[in-house]
Amino acid sequence: MKRIPATYGLVLCEGSDDCAVFTEIAQTRNAENLEFEDLSGKSGLVARLKQIQAKPDFTKGAIRRLLITRDADESWAAAWQSLRDACQKVFDLEITEPAKWGRLNADCEVAFWIAPGNQKNGMIETLCLEALKDTSNPNFECLDQFAECLRKHHDGTLHEKEKFAIWSLIAQDKSLPRQRLTLRRAIKHLHIDWKHPSFDQLSGLLAETADG
Repeated sequence: MKRIPATYGLVLCEGSDDCAVFTEIAQTRNAENLEFEDLSGKSGLVARLKQIQAKPDFTKGAIRRLLITRDADESWAAAWQSLRDACQKVFDLEITEPAKWGRLNADCEVAFWIAPGNQKNGMIETLCLEALKDTSNPNFECLDQFAECLRKHHDGTLHEKEKFAIWSLIAQDKSLPRQRLTLRRAIKHLHIDWKHPSFDQLSGLLAETADG
């Protein structure tokens, strides 16, 4: 059984892919005393925050920092507002700036982080692709050409998740097809530099969450 420390930081993630990425980044920063929780989507955030509010670890001060994360998807502004609304509804706390800590009570602080970064639309895959493009892998040129062809000749745009799925197919040429299309499985093969500047804000927040 995993031992949970007397005090720790709790990171709420939109999905298992986000948890996997955050775990890799935290390990590169030696950020310990962190618990990562998969929310399995956006819709259950308010209910989960209410559960955390009633949790003994929260009421007794074991959770020192709470980092709430989600993807921006098509609208960073909408994602930001949804996090603010959830925090206001559950904790009656107004958060006015992302990636900044606000105090929930005498023992715990809360902050929000939206992938791929402040004022940017996209998701955690967007951030990983940004870091991977600096590897100068020729396969990225093929992927960019394919995406441009779809846009120019077929009036179509590849979603970031689709781009990442194609990239993971290239990277995992020895795996079974059914194992290729999730970020959680792909990151072990993609050789992402988790110290890349693209991850600086997120890695800093994770370190702060761990320090409590």
